Amino acid sequence: MINSGGENIYPEEIEHVLARCPDLREVVVIGTPDDKWGSAVTAFVVGATGDSPSQTIAKVERFARFQSGLPSMKRPKRFVVVDQIPKSAVGKILRCRLVEGDFTHLADSSEGTTT
Repeated sequence: MINSGGENIYPEEIEHVLARCPDLREVVVIGTPDDKWGSAVTAFVVGATGDSPSQTIAKVERFARFQSGLPSMKRPKRFVVVDQIPKSAVGKILRCRLVEGDFTHLADSSEGTTT
């Protein structure tokens, strides 16, 4: 659970909604530290084959805002495009590695940068 601005937000609910975006292969939602909100809803995404990281961010931001049906408090404040979601040998998502920054960063909506 993510506590953002005093509200309890369930990452799995947001993941299920964002997973419907046709331009994503994978999505994981976690809370990341934020000065204003305490924790910010952050979506780590793997884009569709052939899309650049900046295209992936534009498409998922547009989907989240206009097609997801998520209220603004549940929409991710930040999208991070990664090459892959870290998983254990049995396929379990390793959210702790994302929190620790152990991933290959391709683009970040909060920075407006891509590599």
